[in-house]
Amino acid sequence: MLYAVIRRFDSLREIEASMLMEARKLCHIGIDTMPRRSTLADANKRRPEAVFEAIYRDLYARNRHLLCPDSRSGKTPKWMKRLQIIDSTTISLFSNIIFKGIGRHPKSGKKKGGIKVHTVIHANEGVPSDI
Repeated sequence: MLYAVIRRFDSLREIEASMLMEARKLCHIGIDTMPRRSTLADANKRRPEAVFEAIYRDLYARNRHLLCPDSRSGKTPKWMKRLQIIDSTTISLFSNIIFKGIGRHPKSGKKKGGIKVHTVIHANEGVPSDI
């Protein structure tokens, strides 16, 4: 699923087709058999969101020291290291073309759906430390 997020896929069909095309490259990282759409769908039903949280937190903890690799990293003032930026944004979950009838009716008359994401970013790093 991380592969799908990185490639910005919208459907299980896209994931399956892309993985089949990249089979020779993916075998180098231990993926010998390509999963089918039904396998991906079943895994998504059973996989809790905490799995993705754990993966993100682990990647963040391992690479935190690399997040400010420029020459300013040693000259960053103390207050900048403590400064945290809080951001809130909405991520649309549905395409206007495919899912026209899904979601609520705002005053404009259009139906839409999405999720609200709140993030905390350390000012000297530039990536979210907490989502």
